[in-house]
Amino acid sequence: MQLFDRVGRSLSINESGKKLLPKAVELLDRAKEIESELSALSGFGEMHIGATLTIGNYLANLLVAKFLQTYPDSNIKLQVHNTKTIVQQIVNHELDLGMIEGDCDHPDLEVQPWIADELVIFSAPNHPLTKEKNISIDKLIKQVWVLREKGSGTRETFDRVFGVNEKNMNIRLELEHTEAIKRAVESGIGIGCISKLALKDAFRRGSLVPLDVKDIQLNDVDLSSFQGKTLLIVNVASKCGYTPQYEGLQRLYSKYKDDGLVVIGIPSRDFFQEYSDESKVAEFCSTEYGVDFPMFATAKVSGRKAHPLYKKLISASGKEPNWNFNKYLISRDGQVVQHYKSGVKPESEELVSAIQAIL
Repeated sequence: MQLFDRVGRSLSINESGKKLLPKAVELLDRAKEIESELSALSGFGEMHIGATLTIGNYLANLLVAKFLQTYPDSNIKLQVHNTKTIVQQIVNHELDLGMIEGDCDHPDLEVQPWIADELVIFSAPNHPLTKEKNISIDKLIKQVWVLREKGSGTRETFDRVFGVNEKNMNIRLELEHTEAIKRAVESGIGIGCISKLALKDAFRRGSLVPLDVKDIQLNDVDLSSFQGKTLLIVNVASKCGYTPQYEGLQRLYSKYKDDGLVVIGIPSRDFFQEYSDESKVAEFCSTEYGVDFPMFATAKVSGRKAHPLYKKLISASGKEPNWNFNKYLISRDGQVVQHYKSGVKPESEELVSAIQAIL
């Protein structure tokens, strides 16, 4: 329907337009009222949030309190469960948001890393291991353990790192709550492994102590401590034809680390050439190649279930690892400078020149 007529070089509202004009003005006024009412709201209504046990006990309450101070008209219902349960509740639309410690690779969920933490192996102050340094994997496996239950993010990480075989480990207690684990370890039942965040106060009091373990990487991929550094991120493997590149990576790191270069190794089993036991990965790198650059926990580096870090690297570079020892060069400001395929050696002129140019 035509609402305007052209008169010379101008437009003039016609009779049809005049009939619709009051209703159009009314709609615009209502839209302004809605915008005004929405802008006056100081909250998000009722929100259902889930958190895993460590987060629920040590972080969530602080976060919720701060949120409610900022948005006083909000109403939050917080549930605390293990990672597996929280993920399932999100999938079932029972929760609006989940904060978890374990991995989540569900195809229908969006995952965003938000805070760094690490697991710590600890004991009572009078435990015999407290007198030892660089405690080996073999010695730890022979100890009595108090652990989180299956399905928790903490236990998932522990099992992955130790390549745990319950027949070879003495797991005396499995508990759902970190506080119960701390009390059990304090009483001398065994040693434990939980979040460093949950142990902060106990370490300060001296009721529990961290053990000095050797070649165990219990933290997930987290680059927050390398801000302002030039990074070379490499997906590594112990049983690959390119594995000898460890030597070049170590020499590269030793030569340029004082200038701000950090080589980061991320073991991956995407191409079926890495140990399933992360303790073997750590032992292999240290023993065979003397690696002392940062090595993180095993992660997926390709495909739909790739670690969030690798999803960012792939998106920024347009290149996805198609084999072990792909390399991503990252500038000090966090930008992906270049991707290098497996065949590009760490000490090649191509790679070294690029590193020198941005150090």
